[in-house]
Amino acid sequence: MKFKMPLFCASALLALLLHFSQAAAQDTKEQIRERMKGRYAELVKAKEEGKIGETAPGFLGIIADKDAKNEMLKKLTDAENADRKQLYGIIAGDTKTTAEVVGKQNALRLFERAEGSEYFKGEDGKWRQKKEIKPEEKKQ
Repeated sequence: MKFKMPLFCASALLALLLHFSQAAAQDTKEQIRERMKGRYAELVKAKEEGKIGETAPGFLGIIADKDAKNEMLKKLTDAENADRKQLYGIIAGDTKTTAEVVGKQNALRLFERAEGSEYFKGEDGKWRQKKEIKPEEKKQ
């Protein structure tokens, strides 16, 4: 028993330190939004070119397989999606809901603001331009 108690204490201390280091690593809403602002012009350009679009869960996706091989485009969407995931989590905590609900609400908001030529991927997994989506499909 003498050996197990120090091991337990060390394990508990390590778990506590990991918890606090992860909390300290969490960015603030302002830090995330600043990074997102820095990418905004590139995202708009890629959307206008029909290379990326929004998905029903509130994240970006690369539309064509040929563009998925573009490292710059992949890094851009990965960075944006990582920030969205973190931001959705923060907002969910603030509003007593889930990150999934926040993401879906953001997807609907972005859909309403989008131009007709922008692409959206519904829950059916199909990419379509906003102008092709029927009113009853908007909630998907």
